[in-house]
Amino acid sequence: MTIPNTGFDSDGAMCVAASPDGKTFASGHWHASVFFWDAATAKQIRVCRGHTKPINEICFSPDATLLASASDDNTIILWDCATGVGETIETGHTHTVNTVVFSPDGKFMASGAGDRHIKIWDVSKRSEVASWKAHTLPVESLAYHPSEEILLSGSFDGDIKLWHPTSGQELATVATLEKGVESVAFSPDGQLIASGNRDKTVRLWDAKTLKELASFEGEAVVRSIDFSPDGEMLAGACLDGVLRTFDVQNLKETSPLIAHTRSAQSLAFFPKEERKLVSSSTDGTIRRWDLE
Repeated sequence: MTIPNTGFDSDGAMCVAASPDGKTFASGHWHASVFFWDAATAKQIRVCRGHTKPINEICFSPDATLLASASDDNTIILWDCATGVGETIETGHTHTVNTVVFSPDGKFMASGAGDRHIKIWDVSKRSEVASWKAHTLPVESLAYHPSEEILLSGSFDGDIKLWHPTSGQELATVATLEKGVESVAFSPDGQLIASGNRDKTVRLWDAKTLKELASFEGEAVVRSIDFSPDGEMLAGACLDGVLRTFDVQNLKETSPLIAHTRSAQSLAFFPKEERKLVSSSTDGTIRRWDLE
């Protein structure tokens, strides 16, 4: 199903996220607005405005009550999913906020920015609890381990690192790639680490041993990656408009989807449906897919 252009401009959605309860999904746009959508009907629920520059990433809280949006305006806004009311967090980041993610228990939130720093936030108090310089170039992506006190980061400097999420202690460097990292993720069981990269590869590592398990070469930069809820599939959104899919158990790439006419910017699996996902593009569309 294709969700048509939202009408504000031709640049479409820069990021998408699916709510943990499976009832809604959201999109963040170049024109600085956030849209909420009904997952069953794909009808627009509301439009939320508060940012002044493009939105780079959005993330639902684990209880689906909040949506965090990270923007080029150096701020994060926490949106009430029921009312659409937003609360702006002046992050103190001195450059674009590229990524934001909630901890599995929803108590904390991590942000990464063009100023090369990672910050940790107490969600209930809306206050910063930790900050450290993590990379030598912008922090592009963050992911919390689903069950352990570990934060994963990926940067344009090519480094993929593991951190203690409150002390900022560096635990390990997973890999150093020749070109930058666009997106990182833990598998739902926490046993695997995946990255989508500027060298056009998707890579997998064992999260314990940090041994590289697979590297899949492609035709374009991989902008966004996500695991299916059962962890058996991995998908990547690429700047040539293609969605690449991977059989995680057998470590092989499956049939790609010619998904968009311009760059695919983001994708997200629906948590309650193992093989359904939503993707967004600069072609002005958001599309839902059934990969069964």
